[in-house]
Order: sequence, then structure tokens, then C-alpha cells
Amino acid sequence: MASKVSICNMALGYLNHAIRIAAIDEGSNEADQCARYYEPALRTALRAAPWAFAMRYETLADLGTPVSPNWTVMFAYP
Repeated sequence: MASKVSICNMALGYLNHAIRIAAIDEGSNEADQCARYYEPALRTALRAAPWAFAMRYETLADLGTPVSPNWTVMFAYP
């Protein structure tokens, strides 16, 4: 599996940037930008397709009587 640093370096290479990073927290401008955008980009990529490994199902807790007559059930926010 690719590490965060190798993924960031691939992104820098894709952008035709000559500098590579050795660690996400090394303090360079490139590392700071990678640290800033890595998690949002990862979440966007995971939401882009129905990846079986990235799904999790939870049984919702029934909270009892709904607060609106238009609702039939009421669950806790996961």
C-alpha cells in the first residue's frame, strides 16, 4: 500500500513540481500543502465510487416517539 508521502510525491510529480517531500510534517511549503489537502482529497475519492472496503453499516438506535406527526420513526444521529 502506498504511504501518504509517496502519494503526495506522486501528486507533486503530476503537477510537474521538481521538489519531493520526505515527511508530511517536515515544514516545507510542499509538505504543508500536502498535509492540508490529503485528507479532503482522500474523502472525496472514497465518496466517488461505492468502494466495498470503505463502507460501514450501523444499526441505528430507536429514540422512541417521533417529534413530528409526519414521521413514523426517530433514530439517533450516527
